[in-house]
Amino acid sequence: MTWDRAAPEKITEARLLIADPETVYRELQEYGTYVNGPGLVFGDEELENTLFQRNDRLVNLGLAQYGTSAKILKQLYHSAGIDIQNPSDAKYNMGLRVSCLSNKQLGWMNGFDYAGLFSKGECAETIGLLKNPSIDVNVLCSLYRKNKTFEHTSDKTWFDFVNYSSNNPRLNIDKSSSYGPDDEHYNIHKSIFSLLENAPATSYALQTLYILLNHLEPDKVKWPDAIDHVLERWNAVDVTDYKGGIRGGHETHLSFKDEFRCLIGSLYGRRLTKTKPPGSEVMGSPDDQDVAKRCVYYGNAEMTPLEMESGYSKDYATFIFSVLRNDNVLLNPKTRAFLEDHLSEDFAWTYKERCAQMHKKRSWFDPRPVSEQGQPVIEDMFPQKPDDVILLEKPSGNAKPPKISGTLFEEVKIRFQIALICLGMPALMVASAIANAFLLTHFPQPIFPTRADLLMHKRRPA
Repeated sequence: MTWDRAAPEKITEARLLIADPETVYRELQEYGTYVNGPGLVFGDEELENTLFQRNDRLVNLGLAQYGTSAKILKQLYHSAGIDIQNPSDAKYNMGLRVSCLSNKQLGWMNGFDYAGLFSKGECAETIGLLKNPSIDVNVLCSLYRKNKTFEHTSDKTWFDFVNYSSNNPRLNIDKSSSYGPDDEHYNIHKSIFSLLENAPATSYALQTLYILLNHLEPDKVKWPDAIDHVLERWNAVDVTDYKGGIRGGHETHLSFKDEFRCLIGSLYGRRLTKTKPPGSEVMGSPDDQDVAKRCVYYGNAEMTPLEMESGYSKDYATFIFSVLRNDNVLLNPKTRAFLEDHLSEDFAWTYKERCAQMHKKRSWFDPRPVSEQGQPVIEDMFPQKPDDVILLEKPSGNAKPPKISGTLFEEVKIRFQIALICLGMPALMVASAIANAFLLTHFPQPIFPTRADLLMHKRRPA
């Protein structure tokens, strides 16, 4: 069921006015999906006010979760903040407040007392807000810099807040477009790197920051000017296990501390150069004595299959751990095939997630495997039977993919035939389709650096 946009507003209003609360709640869910969907969509203030006048607890809960009226949301939140002795009513009021704070329409929070809210510490309300992608970016930046609202928060509670914020989708949503860069997203990631530079160098902090960085998509972070000082800073921290020994890493043979340093290196190992035109460089070497600095190279360099072989023979799982965050490796069929051939089951989920991320950003990127070895790793990503999973370079089983030549001419030719035969477009539209196909094939989105990245980094160094 989807929100009915075809029916006249007054009919919808009348129907929901007499409908049972369960029906109204379900339709408010659809209404919220519609309002928060793509494009510029405004809520129906009059409809929401009519439903609010019903004064029904379930309907009010739906309005708190999916409504758009700042006036109603503010009234619901504050009315639910009154102390009530009845345990059942107190639980309902808590759910109402959490619903308001989890609502993607947070315009009602202008002038909100954030300090008062976060003084409650770790609770359902603060957790709900920290996971909300519509949260005021200034709140996230203050959190990562531990100032303003969080200036007097204890370190333990502060890191717990940082931990919960790692699940906020906004960290990986870059709204940059042809109209300009996403300054808010830039400021979030600038603050996260500041956290690596300034947070107390403790075991608890290290483990919390590992969780945060592990949630970041590699192409969303902002390049710093230097990284050595951060790697050295966290090298002084030891993480112990419950027996008092050195804790091992989650995914490598390294200590947890060194795995964290490798994670930092693979994410932040590239910087802009002060050249004209601006370029970028990797801040590490595959021959460095420090494994974290080798991972700087593995996670950011454009490597050949021979370099991949050398790195793998030297660092094995640590190499795979870092190279999975390297977009250049995934975009090159040869290096990607090497990665698939040496991928263990421990890294299968990460590999599939990275391929999905690449496909989301670049629709032309095919997440299916490029090697025979990679097929078992990826086959459960698709609903088809294994025989229907098509390799990029070689068909599997009875599957017979179209033979597409590697040359630009043949690729554009095939796209022309598909457009002409299947769509029957006029000559002008066919010409446009050919041009688009040419641009998409010949000029894929650059990895390091994009124009938006250059503008952002040049204007405000991290």
